[in-house]
Amino acid sequence: MDYRQIPNLITTARLVLAVVFFTILSWYQYGGRGHSILLTIGFFICLIAITTDWLDGYLARKWKVESGFGRVIDPFVDKILVLGSFIFFAGKNFIISDPAISQPYVVKNDHRGNPRHGGGNPRSRIASD
Repeated sequence: MDYRQIPNLITTARLVLAVVFFTILSWYQYGGRGHSILLTIGFFICLIAITTDWLDGYLARKWKVESGFGRVIDPFVDKILVLGSFIFFAGKNFIISDPAISQPYVVKNDHRGNPRHGGGNPRSRIASD
């Protein structure tokens, strides 16, 4: 094997890591929340994928072996990892369930401060008051 193919092989391996990462997230989501070890494993796989993203670009520039394949596939795999992660983490099993953190705040008009209703300067207050 020629050393000039190593950056492309690393990029291809990152695509395989993305598939493994999404498979682990699927196992976590299947039938409700899975075991937390799956998220830990998924985190380290994602960390390895991020490191290989840096490594393949570094090696390609250092060895001056940039290729058309790498210029197309590298950003493509990056988008698969980022968009796929957003899609999985937007799922029902990844929503923060603590109401103190996830409660939306709604700003509503306080008529006591509205000049049209006999009040002073317009003010608003948070709806949970």
